[in-house]
Amino acid sequence: MLYREKPENFSPKFKAAGCFLEWDGNILLLFRAGDRNVDPNTWCVPAGKIEEGETKEDCIIREVKEEIGMSYTPEHFEYLHETYCRYTEFDFVYYVFRVKVQEEPKIALNREHTEYAWMTPEEALTKPLIRDEDAVIRLIYGSHL
Repeated sequence: MLYREKPENFSPKFKAAGCFLEWDGNILLLFRAGDRNVDPNTWCVPAGKIEEGETKEDCIIREVKEEIGMSYTPEHFEYLHETYCRYTEFDFVYYVFRVKVQEEPKIALNREHTEYAWMTPEEALTKPLIRDEDAVIRLIYGSHL
């Protein structure tokens, strides 16, 4: 479950950052490989855990580079929200960023993902998404979706 305000007794196991890459009215989604420990065979945005000593900005720059092969500077990233995720197994803080690009980037996937697709937020909501990605999409692109 995704929250905008910190829930009572929230005890984060880790912090993570994710990025919505936007091009031509679409967002980039990655399909998680079947061997992933968490939510395999689901769609997600580039994201990952913040490592010790990293800022949320350092993390998202690293994750975007690792997962799709794109190098962006901090100025490219728009920080959108701090959200709180509560799963049965654990809690975590999720920082959401956005990058708007003018040209279609050349995506180079790492082994964590097997395919990618550009789709509208509405189309994304019809796909099997990683947990709470639908709530983040609605948060960013409107509750009317």
